[in-house]
Amino acid sequence: MSSTFPSPSAVLAAVEDLGPPGSPVTATEVAERLDCGADPARSRLDALAVDGSLARRTVDGTPVWWRPQRSASDEAGFSRDRERLDFVVENSPLVLFGLDTGLRYTWVENPHPDFEEASVVGKRDEDLLPPAAARAVSAPKRRALETGERVREEVSYELPSGPVTYDLTIEPFRDEAGDIAGLACLSFDVTERKQNERELERRTAELEALNRLIRHDIRNDMAVMLGWAETLEDHVDDEGRQSLDRILRSGRHVVDLTEGARDAIEALVGGSDADLEPTPLSQTLHTEIDLLREAYPALTVEVDDVPDVSVHADAMLGSAFKNVLDNAVRHSDRDHPTVEVGCSLDPSLVELRISDDGPGIPDDRKESVFEKGNRGEHSTGTGIGLYVVRTLVDRYGGDVWIEDNEPRGATFVVRLPRAD
Repeated sequence: MSSTFPSPSAVLAAVEDLGPPGSPVTATEVAERLDCGADPARSRLDALAVDGSLARRTVDGTPVWWRPQRSASDEAGFSRDRERLDFVVENSPLVLFGLDTGLRYTWVENPHPDFEEASVVGKRDEDLLPPAAARAVSAPKRRALETGERVREEVSYELPSGPVTYDLTIEPFRDEAGDIAGLACLSFDVTERKQNERELERRTAELEALNRLIRHDIRNDMAVMLGWAETLEDHVDDEGRQSLDRILRSGRHVVDLTEGARDAIEALVGGSDADLEPTPLSQTLHTEIDLLREAYPALTVEVDDVPDVSVHADAMLGSAFKNVLDNAVRHSDRDHPTVEVGCSLDPSLVELRISDDGPGIPDDRKESVFEKGNRGEHSTGTGIGLYVVRTLVDRYGGDVWIEDNEPRGATFVVRLPRAD
């Protein structure tokens, strides 16, 4: 007698050989027909009852199974569905299994590589796993038995091959009297996803620590250094002034770098969809325009009426506008550059158009400029400003792209969802 588990198709064929549809058979009869053990036969019969291939009931304390009566077309359709289901299960990380009311495994499909079906059926979790793992896995199953309701929970535990995490769904099923007869369970291996989440949490914590270092330590020290350097302007000769000017330029560039790095980090770790809230568009935009005018006295900024509406964003929205506006001025080839800002609305979106009169951006770079670290050939920027813009606008559910301005220059189009 073979101790291996018969295939579902072999069990169905055995049930059919033992009698016409509607004729009940026992696990012992199927086992004798297939020359296998009663436990493997019972495991397959229970699995086929769960998916609807067979019906099941208990007669005088003995479980019996039979093939439901179906029309030829219904039977053909059911067989096709069963073949598709088998293919999906066998080629996926899904594990399907059944438990009796004593939490003994009655059948298993697609078990974890650490287990074989024959070694699982008839056993409980405490027979298969270390005590801590068995308790973790059994707890949601006991809860489903006690409440009679579906339970879904992520469960993590240790196996000989290493730690695993499963997304476990447990559904009680009932007999003809309405009493709970067992549990049908589906588990999905999410171990890799949980590992990635933990790694992301670790990297986020590191970025937040780096952000604090940049924001509080490096930037503050540079501000002090620049303050002392500026006090020397009236105390150096012409030769020394050249050196002092280089020190000031380099120091201010470092401050720019730290501001860009700070914005990039906050854009990456600063929040999620749950953190978005109605944010005033006009007020945020005009604040950044006023700061830009102060930084570049030779600049002309022409602004159309920006309506008093709110958009789905957060406190970083100003950083997105700042980096687009800064880009328009930094890359200008004019002594007195001009930036034009226009705005249009529809019921669900706001579209800002920020245009400059600089050299423009070639078509083959209109998308790549938003990549992290991408800088033009003669650029003195950080290479992360426009990356911050794309990251933030994406998080807000919007879009940003570049068009040609006429007669020259580039137009940045920023589209954001309205929140009013």
